[in-house]
Formats: sequence, structure tokens, C-alpha cells
Amino acid sequence: EAFSGKRDFYVLIIEKISNGRVSIKYFRRLSRSEAYKRVMDWYKTTNWKFYDYNLQKTVKKSPSLYQIVNFIYGQENSKGYLACENKQLSRSAIERLIPCIIDSQKLPKDVSKTTFYRLSNKQSYKKSWNKALHIGCSLIKKHKNDYEKCVINADKISEVKELQESRSFYYGKLMAIYEKIELDAIRGRGTGDSSGKDRRKVQKITNSDRLWSSMIRTPERTRFILESKIKPYTNMLKKNNPGWYVFYDKLITEITLELIRLNESNNNKANGSLNEDFILGYYYQKNAL
Repeated sequence: EAFSGKRDFYVLIIEKISNGRVSIKYFRRLSRSEAYKRVMDWYKTTNWKFYDYNLQKTVKKSPSLYQIVNFIYGQENSKGYLACENKQLSRSAIERLIPCIIDSQKLPKDVSKTTFYRLSNKQSYKKSWNKALHIGCSLIKKHKNDYEKCVINADKISEVKELQESRSFYYGKLMAIYEKIELDAIRGRGTGDSSGKDRRKVQKITNSDRLWSSMIRTPERTRFILESKIKPYTNMLKKNNPGWYVFYDKLITEITLELIRLNESNNNKANGSLNEDFILGYYYQKNAL
């Protein structure tokens, strides 16, 4: 009700120049209903699944502007949080993002480019990878909506036609499976059980983590290297947990057949670098598993 009717809504950015002097950097006057519509449009094109520690469950929401800026321009601090220490850079970045909401402007392309660059360096995140992944997926969703008219629902990623024809998406799915195979093999080593103390102890840098950036640059070459690296873990699963082994083997076979089809239709450019669909494929398969 607060945003109904014809009453006006104002957005104002003021910068203090010196004591007694200020400058107006941004000013907009909208009807309250129009302001509400634009904020909801931003939410619809950026919402993603985040874990809410207060509610103790996963909820759909948009990352705040501060979270976006900390992800794009910040680093992981000693406490494991993403933080941009440059306050001037943080302020200017927020000023660039506000028109994306209030004026319905497209997400700046350099923000989209930096998002993929940050997520291409997985090992730079020791504790905040999942947070960075979810914020990054939110921004990728926004970019694809703005520039490709591609609508993505975090719950139905695999149903997006554009992704079904994206080789990058399938390589991302493979990466999540390779990662899970290695972790599951270690958790169930010798016992066939992935619960209890063994599971809590797993804090491992997987071969998928080490070859993450390489997979994005040269996917087909890296895929063969990774398959060789995880062979001991697949053998471990085959011995201790044959059901898991069969399940993962079937998934990998299905995805590999799709990659063969897509690489052939792409004039056999199998080793061309991947795009941001890789991140969405990884997120989708990791979440599904």
C-alpha cells in the first residue's frame, strides 16, 4: 500500500565536498508505483538461492548492492568474508549500480566481465566460495536477461533452451561431478559410509579445484587430464560404493555424448575457451547432486 497511488518517490545521492559544501550527484523523482515496479524488475532479474542463517533455510533473494560491490572489487579477508577496503571505489560502484534499479539500465558490461573473471579463479576463495558463487550466478542471470533476453530461474536452469545448446554449460556440469566423485570416494573410504567423523574431516582441495581455471581456458584437453587424475577415486567408488559409481558413470556418459554433439556442431572447436555458462552448469549440477 505504501507504494500505491500517485504520490512521488525520490532518490537522491549527495556527496560532501568540504565542510558546508555538498554536490548532488544523482536525483530522480518517480511515482511510487513506478518505483515499486522498477525495484521488483531488479529483484526478478537478480534473485537467486541464498542460505539464510537466521531462518536456517535457503531462500530466494537478490544480493544487496554492498554484497555485489564486495564480490566484484573486494577480497576474502582473514575472517572469510568478501570485503572491498577501498571506500571510494565502493561508493562509486554503488553509484553506477543504482541506475540499474531506478532507471532500469542494463548491468554494466565490465561488471559482467569481472564477475566471470572472479569466478574463474576458484582457489582465491578459501572460505567464501559458495557465497561468491551465488552472488556471481545472480549477476550472470542479470547479464543474460539484459543482453540476451534469456530468462533463468534458479530452480529450473536445465530447462533453459539456450543453456541446453551451450557446451560451456555441459563442461560445468562435468566439473561438479568430478568434484563430487573425489569427495565421495574419500568420505566413504574403507567403510562405504559417508557420515560421521570422516565426513566432517573432509577439507580437501580437489583436482577439480586445481584444474578449474585450466578447464575454462582449454576444456577438452583439461577434461582428459582430469579423468586421469580422478581414476583412483572412481576405482575406490567402484569397490566400496558400486551404486554411486554406476550413477556417476551414467551421468558422465550422457554429458559426454552431448559434448560430442555440440563440439561437432561447433566446427570441432572442442578446445575453445568457455564462457559464463560454465558457472551455471557447475552450480546446477552441484545443487542437483
